[in-house]
Amino acid sequence: MIAILLAFTTLFAVDNAEFIATSNQQLSEGYNWQKIECRTPNEDLPSIKITTPIGNDYVCWKLKK
Repeated sequence: MIAILLAFTTLFAVDNAEFIATSNQQLSEGYNWQKIECRTPNEDLPSIKITTPIGNDYVCWKLKK
């Protein structure tokens, strides 16, 4: 069970490395996570998307200063 959790965590981190690096940098600069109205993600910015069963992508949280 621990091996599965470790594998999932590793895959998530590798797959989302750009998002993690950007969010860590912004958090250290004083940004905070704020809930926004769910919307289509900006493809120019790294994000973790929520995909609906019919295939639509949304983001509902954003780092803001």
